[in-house]
Amino acid sequence: MQSRLAYDPGCGTGGFLAQAFEYMRDKAGDAITPVQLETLRRRTFYGREKDNLVYPIALANLVLHGIDEPHIWHGNALSDIATYDGLFAGAPAFFD
Repeated sequence: MQSRLAYDPGCGTGGFLAQAFEYMRDKAGDAITPVQLETLRRRTFYGREKDNLVYPIALANLVLHGIDEPHIWHGNALSDIATYDGLFAGAPAFFD
């Protein structure tokens, strides 16, 4: 399994990222190693969400789908003003 990153700049409730996780996990099948699964769950999925009510729903949705560390930046992506960006610390500058 080749390492990839998924990024959703307006992730809403995280549906796209959750489905991307399920697709990647299923595509790897039984051949996925524990290290690859750990990478998939902790260092693969990134998003941004502005809405204060939707942001916690996105985090919960991703955790419930098996993404142990959802990296969701909370703030306005157009103005680049963060409400909370602690979960986005260390995010790569570029995404696949």
